[in-house]
This record gives sequence, C-alpha cells and structure tokens, in this order.
Amino acid sequence: MLIAEEFVESVTDFSCKLAKHRKSPVLEVRDVKLYLERNWNIRVPGFTDGDEDRMSAAARRGMNEQHRQRLNAVRRSKK
Repeated sequence: MLIAEEFVESVTDFSCKLAKHRKSPVLEVRDVKLYLERNWNIRVPGFTDGDEDRMSAAARRGMNEQHRQRLNAVRRSKK
C-alpha cells in the first residue's frame, strides 16, 4: 500500500509542477498524461491529445535524414 501511495504522490507532485510551469492554476489531464508517458512509459487509453500519429521528440532524435524523408513522402501520399 505504501508503494501505491508514493506513486500517486510522485505523479501528483510532478504533474502540479508541470501545470505551474505552464503558468496554469489548474492541473489538467495532459499534465498527468505527460508525466506518466515520459517517466513511467504508461499510456493511458482514452486520453489522447489528437497528436497520436506524431512522433515524440525523443523518437525523432534517433531518426536519420533518409528515414525522415521517407516518412514525409508517405505523409504527402496520404493527402
């Protein structure tokens, strides 16, 4: 039980820090979602921000230019 309480406390604490960093007085789902995805690799179903098809910045860093060009060509062909 103590581990679960510590987990909830760490999630809420850091999520509040993210909201404060955004200069928002309100804690939003996206703050909690960001913390869980980045720090715990937990994806919460049902709380998408509409950018699911976009790659995260961490994923893009490992991409080389040739791969990026192929992805852009595929995206253009979908339009």
